[in-house]
Amino acid sequence: MSENNVPAANPSQSQPESPTAFGPISSDAVSNEAGLLNLVHSDSRVLIGFNYKDMPDETRVARYRQQLLEFVQRTNCKSLKFDMRGIKIIPSRMLGFFVSLRNEGHDVELVDIEQGVQDVIRLTKLSPMFTIRAIIK
Repeated sequence: MSENNVPAANPSQSQPESPTAFGPISSDAVSNEAGLLNLVHSDSRVLIGFNYKDMPDETRVARYRQQLLEFVQRTNCKSLKFDMRGIKIIPSRMLGFFVSLRNEGHDVELVDIEQGVQDVIRLTKLSPMFTIRAIIK
């Protein structure tokens, strides 16, 4: 456990940002389920990391949605920042997930996005719906 009662991070899992960088965090401000999403509430945004880097199937995307919406409801956050580091393939179901979040009034930011995934978003003409920040090399 860290000094803020946040479970210690597993180094093999992607962390969107260190929760301690945002000051004290209550237990309802962090959600980290194996194989799903790592969620951290910071100020008015939710930082989202993927604990599973392979292409998610339909069931996993549905579980992502459920986990995120429950967390957003608890924290009352509308700004979502997805850490896309390590995601090489993005299925249409995942694109639909991002679009539905945007249509529900959430600001969706995709950071550290691989060029191939960025190309898919551009080719599907979805890039105007999101803030996209490519990987800086």
